[in-house]
Amino acid sequence: MQVNILSPMRPISRITAAAAAAAAAAAAAAAATAVAATVALTATPARAAADPAVTGCSFTPLYATYAEGQLADVKYYYPRNTTLSVTAGDGEAWQVTVTRNGDQGWMSADCVRFLA
Repeated sequence: MQVNILSPMRPISRITAAAAAAAAAAAAAAAATAVAATVALTATPARAAADPAVTGCSFTPLYATYAEGQLADVKYYYPRNTTLSVTAGDGEAWQVTVTRNGDQGWMSADCVRFLA
């Protein structure tokens, strides 16, 4: 019997459990990298509960200056020394803790954009 989908002319008995596990691990790693890249570009409320990779991250601003952000209709801008941590997502909005110069507060945001 041959496995034509995986590799034509290769008997199924030669596909070892270790080889199958290695292939599965490689596929999972590639998928995780793709997901991480997506999360690094933009995070939406629906991903808040399902994606712990975005929790507790330090975000860097998408725009270099406040004025540049205002031109793009961005409501909030934080400089690079600001830490924003996603603390909860209810599917409606992000609940974001903001720490800047030792002061801490929180805000609700429809979408948090940041650079990796």
